[in-house]
Amino acid sequence: MCELIDGAGGMGAQGEPLASTVSGPADDPGDIRSISSHELGKRGEDRVASWLVEKGWTILYRNWRCDVGEIDIVAYDPDGNVSLIEVKTRLALGEHPERCPGWTPEDAVDEDKQRRYERLAQVFLRCNPEVRSIRFDVVALSVTGLDRAHIRFIRNAFDRPGA
Repeated sequence: MCELIDGAGGMGAQGEPLASTVSGPADDPGDIRSISSHELGKRGEDRVASWLVEKGWTILYRNWRCDVGEIDIVAYDPDGNVSLIEVKTRLALGEHPERCPGWTPEDAVDEDKQRRYERLAQVFLRCNPEVRSIRFDVVALSVTGLDRAHIRFIRNAFDRPGA
């Protein structure tokens, strides 16, 4: 029922900005538009996991799966709270992601996605009885270039009964 796909850990600097722009070395010298949406999402999750560690988080699981679905990242925040994190990555080339109402990556975390996360949380808590409570966070990555993205962290993005 519970399957660990990839685990990672680490500690970094304290702090939790609501938004920031990150950059790093380009993995692919080609045009960002040539990357598949699956690869873009994977790169986004990788970058968010690194960013969280830089901010003092400890990653417990990446791509935690069960019969209900998958949680992108499960992590302890710097205060020791467990967060189930949904990562949404979208291309925003030539755009100002903070000025695009109705088209932000976090808009994809709709009611259906929230209900799925509620069910995932119930299974996760059953599989991890030492965890007493969880929080639902969303990290939205608007990719503005091959090696640049705007990150928005939405703490407690939604609150589902029973989670």
